[in-house]
Amino acid sequence: MAGRRRGSLDESAVPRCFFARHQVEENQAEVAVNDEGGLVHRFAVRVPLLPPDSKVWLAGNINALGSWAPDFALPMKRQENGVFATEVLLPENTAIAYKYCISGAEDNWEWETGENRTLLTAGIAVIDDGFARFPRANWRGAGVAVPVFSLRSGKSLGCGEFADLPLLGEWAAATGIRLLQLLPVNDTTGAAPGRIRIPMPPSPPLPCTRFISICHLSGK
Repeated sequence: MAGRRRGSLDESAVPRCFFARHQVEENQAEVAVNDEGGLVHRFAVRVPLLPPDSKVWLAGNINALGSWAPDFALPMKRQENGVFATEVLLPENTAIAYKYCISGAEDNWEWETGENRTLLTAGIAVIDDGFARFPRANWRGAGVAVPVFSLRSGKSLGCGEFADLPLLGEWAAATGIRLLQLLPVNDTTGAAPGRIRIPMPPSPPLPCTRFISICHLSGK
């Protein structure tokens, strides 16, 4: 995305590890005119938290998309962050109606809800359809929020340290905890690149808080 620098605060590891903050780069796939006269289109859709044994398919009203027959739908490849993508040759100046569908371990098909998605092919294109419209229960799980300094172990030097985090992970796995929130390792990034928002009143753990110099207070 324009304006972002690698390693900046707005590139947090938290969403990459737990929830999908999905990004599809327009130049990720090369699209071109095929020798047969059709146009290569790339379709991408987000299906977060999809079970590993389930697959996403693209089906539509023309032969290239299976003519609405699931057995002839196009399989989509799993990308990073829950994004699924595929490329297909489509005729030019054609009205396309399509939907995404899911097949499970027992080959049970589930179609998107709502109206058909539509597209008028007029040139090479990359279509990012956002999130697929599958009815899904909201993710639920027990979690714990804990300051790092409180994770004191037998090897700590007076208070909890980052080296104590593996013990927290082992305890969470043993007790069924599915989400960990650490203080001060939290996102404090605003929507604009390089901007920092304060999600709560300033407190010492926040990196944007200003501290009084101990040396200044002691007169040194």
